[in-house]
Amino acid sequence: MPKLFSDNAREFGYKFLILEGPKMTSTKLHLDIPSNVSERIKIKRGWKNYCYDNDIKLGDRLKFEFLEFRVNPFGELEPTFINQIAHELDEEIILINRYLSARLPVKFNCSLTKPMITEGWEEMRKLFGIEGNQLVTLTYAGFKRFIVDVHSGELNPNEMPQFHSFKFEDNEPLSFSVRLTDYEATKCQLTLNKEFGEYVRTTGYDQVMLCGPNDTPIATKIIKYKVRWYYTVKFGSQWRKFVSTNGFVSGDVLNFMFIDKERSNVMRVVKLED
Repeated sequence: MPKLFSDNAREFGYKFLILEGPKMTSTKLHLDIPSNVSERIKIKRGWKNYCYDNDIKLGDRLKFEFLEFRVNPFGELEPTFINQIAHELDEEIILINRYLSARLPVKFNCSLTKPMITEGWEEMRKLFGIEGNQLVTLTYAGFKRFIVDVHSGELNPNEMPQFHSFKFEDNEPLSFSVRLTDYEATKCQLTLNKEFGEYVRTTGYDQVMLCGPNDTPIATKIIKYKVRWYYTVKFGSQWRKFVSTNGFVSGDVLNFMFIDKERSNVMRVVKLED
């Protein structure tokens, strides 16, 4: 990362960034922060996904800009919920309590991918008596008004909702990259490395839906067999069809990663270089 960008991230103790791209998609990027302050911070995970989601290619010139929330604390809102009512909202929304004795206008950033209350968050905490890390729920009452309910007790940091920036998964998705040999580009199987193979095996799936640049998912069989004390895992039936459908050839470097391992067997395949 550029020096100024690195210094900013280091100063505020960021462990990861939420990067919003040209297609208004948000990607979580994990940072590698060297102990030596003279060394620049690097993005260690998530960059390939960001480039794929935003059609960023080699040679593209990018400009990065921090959204400054240092002065005004902000509150994150659930994207799916906001998307359902976004057509009724504008830059100001009204927060009320159930007794209609408290009313507070706050600023809304109008984002569909990373919706936030950007101004008025501290005033909201004071007015509604929010102390520490309490769970707060908002119920939409129409006419840009939200009913605020503050739940008692501290919110366990490990129970942060999935959309929240502070949500950290110990088991972040693994990915697997391989440079295709003549054999792998023309035959009917691809052998996965040990770590990723075990990751795929433990999903319990018998097949994965490989989705490449062609955007045509192809069901590909997972072959699993034990060799001494560990398993060898391969992509079998339909692998050759997947390669030819997406125009992959010997020498191409491909990256494989589940889109959401817990909910789906769809695996995204990105060509990193050729």
